[in-house]
Amino acid sequence: AATVASAADPEACLKMKEIGLLKCKHGGSLYSALNESRLSCSQCECPDEEKWTGVDCSLCKTRESCPPDAEGRKAVGCSFGMGIRPTAEELAQPRGKILSCACGGDPLSEQACAMQPNTFAMISMKGTGNASSAGDEELPDFEIQITEFAGAPDVPQGPRARRYEYAYPAVWNATLSGCRHSVGPCYGPIKATSCDVIQCGNTSMDCPPPQVKKCPGWEQVGDCGPLPEPNPNRENFWEFHCIPMSMPVNGIDGTLVCERGSEPNATLGEAKCYFYQKNSPFGQGIAIKCKTGNCLYNSTSPPSPGPEPEDTYRVTALVATNLLFALVLGTFIFSSGFFVYKETRKWQLEADFITPQNAERRVPLEFQETLSGGAHAHTGAFYLEWKIESYIVHLRGTAEKRILKNVSGFVSAGERGRGAEMRNETNIFAILGPSGAGKTTLLDILAGRSTVGRVSGDIRVNSTPVTPTTMTQIAGYAPQSDILPGTSTVWEYLLFHANLRLHPTATPAEKKVRVRDIVLQLGLMKVVDSFIGDEYTRGISGGEKKRVSVASELLHKPRILFLDEPTTGLDSTNAATMVGALAQLGEGGINVILSIQQPRSDIFRLMERVLVLSCHGEMVYSGPLSNFRTFLAEIPSLPVKNEQENLADYILDVIIKTEDKTVNSIILAYQGSTMVEEENMLVHDIYTSSSSVPLAEKAKHSAGYSRQVVELSKRLLKNTLRQPFLIYLNFVSTGLIAIMLGLVFFKTRVDFTGIQNRMGSMFFIVLYLGLASLSSVPVWNENRLLFLRERASGLYSTFAYFTSMVLFDILPMRIIPTCMFSLSYFMIGLSSTTDAILHYPTFLVILILANASAVSMSMCIGACFPDTKIANAFASLAILISIMYSGFILSRHTMGGFAKAATDFSFMNYAFEALLINEFHGAEGYYFNSYADSRLRVNVTGDEVLELFHFDANNLLLDISALFLVACTFFMLCFLLLLRER
Repeated sequence: AATVASAADPEACLKMKEIGLLKCKHGGSLYSALNESRLSCSQCECPDEEKWTGVDCSLCKTRESCPPDAEGRKAVGCSFGMGIRPTAEELAQPRGKILSCACGGDPLSEQACAMQPNTFAMISMKGTGNASSAGDEELPDFEIQITEFAGAPDVPQGPRARRYEYAYPAVWNATLSGCRHSVGPCYGPIKATSCDVIQCGNTSMDCPPPQVKKCPGWEQVGDCGPLPEPNPNRENFWEFHCIPMSMPVNGIDGTLVCERGSEPNATLGEAKCYFYQKNSPFGQGIAIKCKTGNCLYNSTSPPSPGPEPEDTYRVTALVATNLLFALVLGTFIFSSGFFVYKETRKWQLEADFITPQNAERRVPLEFQETLSGGAHAHTGAFYLEWKIESYIVHLRGTAEKRILKNVSGFVSAGERGRGAEMRNETNIFAILGPSGAGKTTLLDILAGRSTVGRVSGDIRVNSTPVTPTTMTQIAGYAPQSDILPGTSTVWEYLLFHANLRLHPTATPAEKKVRVRDIVLQLGLMKVVDSFIGDEYTRGISGGEKKRVSVASELLHKPRILFLDEPTTGLDSTNAATMVGALAQLGEGGINVILSIQQPRSDIFRLMERVLVLSCHGEMVYSGPLSNFRTFLAEIPSLPVKNEQENLADYILDVIIKTEDKTVNSIILAYQGSTMVEEENMLVHDIYTSSSSVPLAEKAKHSAGYSRQVVELSKRLLKNTLRQPFLIYLNFVSTGLIAIMLGLVFFKTRVDFTGIQNRMGSMFFIVLYLGLASLSSVPVWNENRLLFLRERASGLYSTFAYFTSMVLFDILPMRIIPTCMFSLSYFMIGLSSTTDAILHYPTFLVILILANASAVSMSMCIGACFPDTKIANAFASLAILISIMYSGFILSRHTMGGFAKAATDFSFMNYAFEALLINEFHGAEGYYFNSYADSRLRVNVTGDEVLELFHFDANNLLLDISALFLVACTFFMLCFLLLLRER
């Protein structure tokens, strides 16, 4: 490993100490790796970089760093960062004006510098006493002395030290005489409006410097001679040689060009410079980066013109923009966080808590009157009867498949007819059958859910035929999978349903009462403040999720509750708890209809009535569970049932394992039994003797559009703040990109290069907004199932859901981050050649509309494809095509036919053209210049720039309108796609 040795180490940098060309100042020490790498002894390490810097630590950084001069005067200034133009005082100092330079500054020079690591140069400008004959009249002629140092091997001891006996870090030195300073055009890789130019008349160069000894067999180009014997590896002495293309040429003039201290590209304390000799046969020159820092004792005047005063308007606007963003963002985050905190803690913050008997948690006093079990008991008969003749689905072509055939059933709650004393009064109707028998299909038909096939039959409630729409209004439905928002708590989710389902006249306290009743009834009080949980958030158990799904359907007090396999995925204990809770609901007057697969015996005994389906969707049995065992015992063709065998397992084994002939015998036995006639008589008795409840009294209440949007927005806000990574990423990435863009194009000029940079910066903004919009592709897919379930339950409308989703994706994720490009706007200096006050707000409007267009297109594509991967692929392709025909990559002058028509469908084309028109239309002060001769200049107006690139200056309003139309069109298509989603 490399180590660093100080200059006081007698074994470090002996070759540099021998020649004495680089002596560290102010406590600095020569850097040495103490090995054979070419890294050592070409620079000093400064102990206090805040005070002294440079190759030899002799450049001051502040006035306070400077010591008194020989006459005891304190320094009045330091020329650090003031440019390379020397003052008369500096030229008169013993060492002159010192420049400490490092190799590099443009790609070609960097490649050359990499071949000779750690290359530095010390440049000294000293006065000669002769009056200036040209150039800067305030300065006398002066000369420049340059010494180049490069990293060399430093092997002070051992057998390898002999090879590096001539490894001197000094490469060459040169003296340039008759030097004069002037301000003129820049040269080479320096991109500035003007530069400090030092022209010298003659060059005297020594390679190596006189102090450096030459190795045996030294040649200007080539290797040194071989080491004396013994030399088993046949090695030569090591020493720097004089490569013509890497050093000045004797006898010709030389020029040093540096960017001025006032240039925006100049870095504080460092200037980009370029040294070249026009008449050199070996090339033009090399780029270097130089620092200055002489102590001044006579004057504090800057040695070169200071920076021009900043544009007060732009500085003020930049500061105001930053403050406005900080205020808006801080207000948004604080208010949102406070809202979520209040909503989360609302249950705990209620006043006057009491602990009711048998409750699992404290409950507010206002709920006390609802603790009695019969407070919300259902009264009056409510019965459901169905006769499904067939359900047929279409396959490919004209093929069809029958799923259900001749399936009927009956369930009632409330007042009962004769024979009620013989039945279990849990009001649970179970649909039993093997996988694929059509249990879920039958449940969906009864519940009025969307089906893809053709239904023939009749469904009646209280003797009244009902449509699917009516059924969804009077019944609750809990699907097999628990489709719940993972970032909501149990209390928040149920209160969300209560706010949208209960009657609009219900007060907030009454809604909380209803939620509290359901929570206690289903044993959810201990998890009422827990997150439901998803793949990203730890939450409640599977059984508790099932009960939450049921609880959300019980809030509006339905008389019919459909459940699709509520015990699937639960262990036996949780499954028994779940069905036990359903039995309590049934005893309270709710008709519970559920599909179930292989229930254990204690769960099966809780069923009042059961319907068994065969593998082909035919009804094997439908009637009271109490009669089922007797019915099966009367069929002689069935296998003998073991006394310990569960009845549900037995009948499923018979249906699945026996031949169709045996199953058909059961079907025929049921159809010919007296049980069918008894069922019909029971239905007739209930119809004629019961006081049924009108359907209108049990219909769900639907909240208004505005209430739906508010509740959905509250839930989305909580979800966003509880999983804030995406919004933080959007804010941080957009802010960083805006700042980086501003720094890359900082204070862009008004010449031809500056015009191109302005166009490039605006295209990059549009490009970034287009690519960032891809994060909107999965917006609909992430919560698609939750949306379909809640909309099917009549919880809210498609338009309310669409409105809230668009608002909460557009506002926090699109509009606010987009405004961060205001930082780039002022840093780049856009619209700096016009005084139109509307340019900045127009700039923001264009960006917001461009972002809305990109987001709406991505959302629309995401709504078209349920698979997010496919949607991302199509959205990326659409963005790339829009980029191609944006008017930046492909010249408008060469467009024709299809390409020209394609630009009309590219939102980026409208956004890019609108930004250019806003920037250049009516502006003056631009000019075209020649790379061959920077003094050649042609003044042009902004409108002429637009005409050159074939943009119409009169299209601003048209482009803005087109962006608005594109956004509205895609949003409308997106809404229509969601509307037809089933």
